[in-house]
Amino acid sequence: MSKRSRQTAPGGTPGRAGSGAAAGSDTAAGSSGAASSRPAEASASGAGTAGAGGSPTGSVPGAFGSRRAAGSGEAGSLSPTGTPRAGRRTQPVAPQRSFLARNRSRLIAAGIIAVVVVVGAFVFLGASQPAYACSTQQDPASPAPAGAPVSGQRQDDMGRGHVAVGTPLTYTYCPPASGKHYNAANKGPIEPRFYGPDDNIIPQNWIHNLEHGGIVILYNCARNGCDSASLDQLRQLRTNFPASPVCKIAGGLTSPVIARFDTMKANYAAVLWDRVLYQDKLDVPQILEYFKNQAELANPEQQCNPNASPGASNAPGASQTPIAPMPSGT
Repeated sequence: MSKRSRQTAPGGTPGRAGSGAAAGSDTAAGSSGAASSRPAEASASGAGTAGAGGSPTGSVPGAFGSRRAAGSGEAGSLSPTGTPRAGRRTQPVAPQRSFLARNRSRLIAAGIIAVVVVVGAFVFLGASQPAYACSTQQDPASPAPAGAPVSGQRQDDMGRGHVAVGTPLTYTYCPPASGKHYNAANKGPIEPRFYGPDDNIIPQNWIHNLEHGGIVILYNCARNGCDSASLDQLRQLRTNFPASPVCKIAGGLTSPVIARFDTMKANYAAVLWDRVLYQDKLDVPQILEYFKNQAELANPEQQCNPNASPGASNAPGASQTPIAPMPSGT
C-alpha cells in the first residue's frame, strides 16, 4: 500500500472523487445550460408573437389559428411553415347599371319602329280616305213634257265656303250643285275643257266654276255614260260652246267643264248653280238649251256685275264687258 492516502469522495464513496466532480460539473453545466436556454426561447417566442403595442402578428399554432391568421389578410402574416403569406386579394364589385342603361339599344329600336308604324298608318289612312263623300244621291226627276222649257231640277243650296286643297268633304247631295270648294290656282276654278276618265277631277275643283256662272257636264263611267261615241260628242262640245246668256262670256273661259263623276243615279248630268239636268242618253242640244235658259241666274258671283244679286237680271245684254275668271279668283 502506498503512502499516498486514498481520498474519499464526499458522501462516503471512496476513489471516485475526480469522476464525481466531473459528473457534478457536467450536471451543473447541463442544468445551467437548460436554465439559460429557456429564457432565450421565451424571449424569442415573445418577440415572434408580439407586434407593436403587444398585438400578435405571427402565425397562430394549430389549424384554427392558421385560418384566423389567413382570414385577417394582413401583410406580413406567416404560413404554418414560417414563410410570409400573401394577403387575400379583394375582388372589385362592378356597379349595377340601370334598366335604361342596360336596354338603351332595344328601347331606341322599339321607338323607331313605333314612329314608323304610326306614320305609315297616317299615310295609309290619308291615301285610303276618299276626297269627297255624299250623304244622298239625288233622284232624277221625271223628264219634262215635250215642248216645255228645259230647266232641269232644283237642288237645295249647300253654301259656298272655301277650304284648303286636300280637305275631304261630305256633300248633302250628289252631284253637288253648290257647296264648299277649293280656291287655288289650277285647283278651283279649273280650266274649262274635256277631262278624261283618269284625270281625277273632283267636285272641290269644279264647284268654283259653278259659282262663277259656268256649266259642268258630268259623265258616269260606273253606269253607261262612258262609251267612246258619247265621249267623242263631249269633246266636240268643248270646241263649239256658246257664250254665256247673261254676261256673254265666251265659251272656254268659264264653261264648259266636262269631267267624269260616278256618284250619281244617271249616265249624264249638266250642272249649274243650284240646278241639275239629268240624262240617261246624251242629248247635246238639250244641254245647250238648258244652259241658255238657266245659266247665270242663281250663281252668287256674277262675272259681268260682281255686285249684282243672283237672279237680278235675265237680260242677254246686261253687260258687254264680261269679267273673265282668273285661275285663282274668288
